[in-house]
Amino acid sequence: MTVAYLDSHALVWLYAGVVERFAAASQRVIETHDLLVSPMALLEIQYLCEKGVVTVTPDTLFAELAQTIGLAVCTIPFAMISRSAFALSWTRDPFDRLIVAQAMVYGRPLVSKDRLIAQYYPHTVW
Repeated sequence: MTVAYLDSHALVWLYAGVVERFAAASQRVIETHDLLVSPMALLEIQYLCEKGVVTVTPDTLFAELAQTIGLAVCTIPFAMISRSAFALSWTRDPFDRLIVAQAMVYGRPLVSKDRLIAQYYPHTVW
């Protein structure tokens, strides 16, 4: 099976069970790929939890999705990811920059509804 990454909002929606928010193409990727998460996406969820935007902690979310859909944390060395992120000057969002860079290291799909990401990362799936 091939690998795909999930953006932060995709993780939250999967945890919440709101699969109707996903487009057909992104649903197919989720069903047919081994799914990975960037540690940066989990950090973004912690940040959103601290701001009160989401109520689930990244530990709870990850534990549930690891059990239900086999989600795993990507282990690409941070030095490789940060080098990939150097080229992503189209965003000032550090979370997006590193999440995209993680998928970009090996040219893997990234499930994301973010239009800016889709505009600049050709392997974005929605």
